[in-house]
Amino acid sequence: MKKIRNFTFRSAVPADAGALRDVTSDDRATSDYGSPVWVGSDWWEHRIKRTVNNGLFLVAECDSQIVGFLELFVDTSDWMRRHVGVLSLCVHENFRNFGIGRALMDVGIEQADSYLGLIRIELFVWVSNEPAIRLYESLDFFREGLHVAFGYRKGNHENALSMARINKKMIT
Repeated sequence: MKKIRNFTFRSAVPADAGALRDVTSDDRATSDYGSPVWVGSDWWEHRIKRTVNNGLFLVAECDSQIVGFLELFVDTSDWMRRHVGVLSLCVHENFRNFGIGRALMDVGIEQADSYLGLIRIELFVWVSNEPAIRLYESLDFFREGLHVAFGYRKGNHENALSMARINKKMIT
């Protein structure tokens, strides 16, 4: 894996909506991330705004260009699941395999453990997305279940895995 040294992270703001749309604009990102095809900026603005006081939305920038993001959404209106974050990750096709996804995950997990007080982080990933599954497993995510015909993707119904990471230090 090649490394990019000049990327930074920051919190997303609504003005980033167009750049986030661009990150997910290639075919693989659209189908892997699961955003609606040709989604508008208003959809992304909603995603960013919903994490205010409800989690974390980070962007990765390289030379002032947004090249990836991590969303960790906590549904604070659900009292039984306020300890759970639902994670989404995407890196622009031209910036994959440079360690940006792993670095975003490292920062997201640190924030979840140290500042958000989350015990559980969960996600869904297509069974065919082996690089993502390897990344998640290397960060102590485990497979919880197989969801048959989870979504319609590239003209077919595809299975997905549910995966989770438990912060055992937080469990008493």
